[in-house]
Amino acid sequence: MTRSPGLARPSLADRGLASLLVLLCASLVVGATGASLWLRSTADDLARATFGDATYAATQVKVTYVEVGDRELPAGGPEAVAAALPPAVRATVDPEPRASVASPEMVPTVLPARPAVPSFLTVAGLPGLESLVEVVDGRLPDPGVTTVSVADLPAPAQEAYLAKIGVDRGDGLPLPDVEVVEVVLEETAASEMNVEIGDLVALSGLSFGRGVRPPAVLRVVGTYEAADAFPTPLDDADTAREPAIDPTPDARTVRATAVAADPTTVLRATWEARPDLRYTFDPATSTSLTDTDQLVAQAREVELQSWPPLARSLDETAVTGLGDLAEQVVSQRATSEGMSLLGLTSLAAGGFAVLLAAAVVLAGRRRTTTRVVRARGAGVRWLLGQRAGEALLLTLPGIAVAAGVVVLAGGEAGDLVVGLVTAGLCVALVALAQLGSSDREQSVVQLVIRDAVQLVLVVLAVASVWLVWRRGDLDVSDPVTLVTAPLVGAAASVVALRLLQLLLGVLRRIATRGRSLAPVVGLSQGLALSQQVVVATSAVVLALTAAGVSVALGDSLRAAAERTGWEQVGADVVAQAPGLEDDTAEALAGLAGVEATAPVFSAPSVSLSTDLGVEGVRLVAFDPDAMREVGADGPFRVDLPARTGEAMPILVSPDLEVADPATELRYATSLLPVEVAGRVDRIPGVTAPGESFVAIDAAALSEAAGRNLTSYDDILIKGSPDVTEVERIVRDRSALGQVRVRSEVEEAQLSSPVVTRTTAVLLAVAVGSALVAGFAVVLLVTLGGPLRRRTGTLLVTLGGDLRQARRVSVLGVAPLVAVACLTSLACGGLMVLVADRGLDLAGLTATQDAVRVLPSGLSVVLAAALCVGLVVLAGLVAVRRPHEPLERTERR
Repeated sequence: MTRSPGLARPSLADRGLASLLVLLCASLVVGATGASLWLRSTADDLARATFGDATYAATQVKVTYVEVGDRELPAGGPEAVAAALPPAVRATVDPEPRASVASPEMVPTVLPARPAVPSFLTVAGLPGLESLVEVVDGRLPDPGVTTVSVADLPAPAQEAYLAKIGVDRGDGLPLPDVEVVEVVLEETAASEMNVEIGDLVALSGLSFGRGVRPPAVLRVVGTYEAADAFPTPLDDADTAREPAIDPTPDARTVRATAVAADPTTVLRATWEARPDLRYTFDPATSTSLTDTDQLVAQAREVELQSWPPLARSLDETAVTGLGDLAEQVVSQRATSEGMSLLGLTSLAAGGFAVLLAAAVVLAGRRRTTTRVVRARGAGVRWLLGQRAGEALLLTLPGIAVAAGVVVLAGGEAGDLVVGLVTAGLCVALVALAQLGSSDREQSVVQLVIRDAVQLVLVVLAVASVWLVWRRGDLDVSDPVTLVTAPLVGAAASVVALRLLQLLLGVLRRIATRGRSLAPVVGLSQGLALSQQVVVATSAVVLALTAAGVSVALGDSLRAAAERTGWEQVGADVVAQAPGLEDDTAEALAGLAGVEATAPVFSAPSVSLSTDLGVEGVRLVAFDPDAMREVGADGPFRVDLPARTGEAMPILVSPDLEVADPATELRYATSLLPVEVAGRVDRIPGVTAPGESFVAIDAAALSEAAGRNLTSYDDILIKGSPDVTEVERIVRDRSALGQVRVRSEVEEAQLSSPVVTRTTAVLLAVAVGSALVAGFAVVLLVTLGGPLRRRTGTLLVTLGGDLRQARRVSVLGVAPLVAVACLTSLACGGLMVLVADRGLDLAGLTATQDAVRVLPSGLSVVLAAALCVGLVVLAGLVAVRRPHEPLERTERR
């Protein structure tokens, strides 16, 4: 500190207090800079992680020219389509798209026909086929279309083909020519469709008469399996990697893709409808996601914009999931920053309040110096400049450290600007606190101004809460959001202290009727102190409010992750694969650690009579008792009652409109009477969000329909088996099988970038708030030091002893700290309600339900323990140094 000639040298206590102010300023400046740096840098990481974890198709851009009439690929097509992409979209995808061609879906018929599962087949031409597949049997197809006379086809195929196109040999007309296209089929599709290498396959959906050129015929020259795991360009055709098989009894169907040599081959062939030409943009290996808000708008435009007229086509369409992904990033970032700023603003306000209280303590110790300087003619302007200069010096270490953090962490200038603004606020608070310190009684005008300011503060707090509540959204770009928590904490402190003063006045009047001196003096001291420590009390309330809100938000995120695990798995473990049999279920049930299993049969589409007519829904069948047992520990109950009459009880999804519980379900060839026993949002681990489904007792369905339901898609497991063994058993049955573990899903949710980013801030806020609250309590007690000294002198005069001084000290501070803690609990509860209304925590996890912002029971207990600890701390600090006159009296 600077010192004028003739003034006393600063004491050790003054130097220590100045060092404390340096530490407080540095903490605020560095904390603000670090928070800005963390939120900005992790926002970039969040965007990259969201795009990296998205499904491959969602990150692609697919531009389709519908029903193309050209027989060649357009020259310069990829470049022209890439140039038409909006800039933000172009920056996120590979600038070189690939072209693929696909015919419409048609019905295949082997020539001559043989028994096979009803099928639908698409013919696709993909670039670089030799690198996409591995030939299992046969060879890869040759490019081009071969035109031959029907008379050159093998006799059985010739007769079958002529019958199919409606040509009679006896009419004397020459036999038509036919185009032949060589293709390969995925080996499972070939088996299901009963197609062999060398077969000719006719494709049709309509009847062709004379004079109409018949469609091309496929010659199957080989079978294949995918060369690499998903994704590859093979997946540009939906069923090229593997067929889509509907396993419903008596309605089993197969949808598959026959792959030709290249796209041009498919364009040159004749089909019942013209093929589609698609340009597919893959995600870029290095994606720039600096402006996700712009990407949202431009990705939405992609699906509406026009495209270069490269080919004669019926229409041009585009589809991409980039807009949804970018919107997800924006939503998650807004929610994360809303949660973070809710705690950070309260903590910052508490920190500034502590700084102000510490500056007031320093000003009190320098009161004599201030009087001397003023007596020598120093004006207010000079004194303000001098104290502001001192305050600026106090902030320089913090600014230097903040600058070093920005440089070492690779931050931006904007991060340091936040720190500089914080430093400016520190300078203003320290300077004004010391300038305004006075030992004179406040005038009536000053008291009126103080009361008016406090009233305005309360009104602003109420208005901010009302605005946020009415809007229902904590928009981080809205200043109201940033000031709501500090305003609520400060206003609540003012109101609580006013009420406390009334209560202490009443209690003091009651205490005067007794004989004990300590209660009267202690309550008088508390009443006087409550009028002097508004700032320090506000610091306690703000810090504890920040801690409470942060802990509640963290608990809610953990609860949401747990709920997500139950939604996606439905038990402790779920094994999923098409066609799991009873022997697989028995093998899983016999593993060590397995407590119960629930095999689930599924049929993709059955008919249910509803108020809107007959609707196709998914059928889910299981043992109700087994399902209840595996999900007993979860938040979702699937209670399917037992059958009591002719109609079988069912559970239906909420979207199905069934006013009359008695209805009918058609399964296979059976029309079964059923009764709606209830509605459930989902069958955890089995049904997808928003899916229409019917849940039924598997045994009852099997008996009523006369079918053995022994093929399962899901087996839910309760317990803790060896996951490696579960995977081995499932994949021995199906190479496509997968095993999901609920604890791993929960861990994945909590370790996601957006949750990690948010919980790191919340943890820092909670720890920092607890420290600030403790320090604020010490300052609150310190500010009452002069009052306790005067009280001690009074006790000496009245013949008091050291024990009475300690009782008076505790009675003077304990009510203040207790009220501050209770007020912080109330403020924390209010801000939790505001956060619950204004934040969508479900957006940070994969849960499909709204997530309530609520603290856990353990957190509530810990909060109560912290409040008790702060009251005890205040009492210990207050009695540690009783008044010196009493100490001297005791020694004598």
